[in-house]
Amino acid sequence: MRIKYLFILFVLGCSFSSRASSLPQMLSTALDSLDAAIDRYPDLYNQRHLHIDSLVIVTIKPGQRPDASDYLSIARAYDGFNVDSAAHYYYAAFQLFTPGTQEYFSTTIDMAYQYAKMCRFSDAKFLLNSFDVSLLSAENRLKYYGIASRICIDDLNFSRAVLNRAQLMNHAIELLDSLNNCLSDNSMARWLVESRKSAIRGDNIRAMGELNEAIASFPPDSPTYAMLTAMLADCYDNRPDKLYERAYYLALSARADILNVNCDVASLANLGETLMDLGDKDRAFRYLELSSRIMRDSGSLMFLAATSPRFIEVAGKVHEADLSTNRAGIIVIVALTLMIILLAAVVLNSKIRSAHDEHTARQLRDSVANRELYITQLLKLCSSYVDGFEELTRFVTRKLKANQAADLLSNIESGRMLTEFSEKFFVVYDEAVLKIFPNFVADVNRLLQPDKQVELPSVGRLSPELRILAFMRLGVTDSTRISKFLGLSLNTIYTYRNRMKNRAIDRENFEDNVLKIA
Repeated sequence: MRIKYLFILFVLGCSFSSRASSLPQMLSTALDSLDAAIDRYPDLYNQRHLHIDSLVIVTIKPGQRPDASDYLSIARAYDGFNVDSAAHYYYAAFQLFTPGTQEYFSTTIDMAYQYAKMCRFSDAKFLLNSFDVSLLSAENRLKYYGIASRICIDDLNFSRAVLNRAQLMNHAIELLDSLNNCLSDNSMARWLVESRKSAIRGDNIRAMGELNEAIASFPPDSPTYAMLTAMLADCYDNRPDKLYERAYYLALSARADILNVNCDVASLANLGETLMDLGDKDRAFRYLELSSRIMRDSGSLMFLAATSPRFIEVAGKVHEADLSTNRAGIIVIVALTLMIILLAAVVLNSKIRSAHDEHTARQLRDSVANRELYITQLLKLCSSYVDGFEELTRFVTRKLKANQAADLLSNIESGRMLTEFSEKFFVVYDEAVLKIFPNFVADVNRLLQPDKQVELPSVGRLSPELRILAFMRLGVTDSTRISKFLGLSLNTIYTYRNRMKNRAIDRENFEDNVLKIA
């Protein structure tokens, strides 16, 4: 084994030294192949969509109750295509299985993986810890450790600033060790698990050797090939001197994802970020825009949250060279920076609450309908920002191409653009709050003195005071963050909060009572 490992490293080193000068050409060829696949993507997407629709029509017939296997076939068709729908059908199958059966355990594991894609790592871990692993069959034990380790690694990569990072890393390695125990000796799968462990430990040289050994065994259009090349690309992460290598493997991975219509992965977005560092701004922007749209439609919050800030950062840099000495350009970049803060706060709020608010997580688990409604409304909020940013980008680009910088500056300084965008967000936000908490106003009034009740300014719309309380109910209690969301001064936020507290029956515990609104 050691001799084989050393031989692989030797061949790998010779391979890279011999082709170092040809990497730009190899990357160019890989990008051209990716662009060809992207051109085919709308047709491939529609084909998969039609296949799923046909499956649903054939499987779920009027007047007949589908069995668990019917729901499972639909859930697996949605897996990697639409997270919300996959989770819904897995849950429908889960309800029909008898607790304690192997089918019940298998479906629980599948649901856990879908929840992880939604950034709901607490829910995912709750499901995985809800049964004894010793009760699983050999097949389900293999599946359990495979998905549990992947969830742990995703949590590790997504929660880069968590305090228990070392503990999470050790747990991921323990799960991979358990996975290895379920595999036969000298199998390809065992080889891949070892490469995962090497990458987690930061032993990139060994991981590269193991991955290059494995990659030749899979066709370049397969999902496994996409995963392996993405892992290879990660070996070059944070290496400014290896951007060509990272971009090359990301291009191979993104192409395989596109051809398989795999909508909840981030290779295309990571490629856009890398190409920005290589100076290919147009491609970088195009890839990030496409990946954000794909992941937004798939409902994969984890990858959307990770890539949206990159997309906006690249968008701001596309015109940076031309606008560096232009006052209008500076204001545009400031506006884009504000967009970064707002979008990142909305999306990452989901992760923060999922990781730190176990009470809310337990409430969500009590009702699948509530969970799906919450996710739907959150996605609408995220979509609102992405759509607004796309509209802003088109407007700025159009003005700059027409040499109308003065008109652009006038629009920005007048505040009309930001006001229109904020108003669109408030419409979506108000709708989301009233759908998630249909009795929100009545619950707030129960906390207020009888002669100081609040009313909705109009049907379906919240007042600024109610919006502040809604943010507090969602766990956003910092006045500075709330002021950025609502576009109000910090003093105004303090004034509104004190005004509502003074109208409360129990002033001392008013804000704590707001957090308890069901």
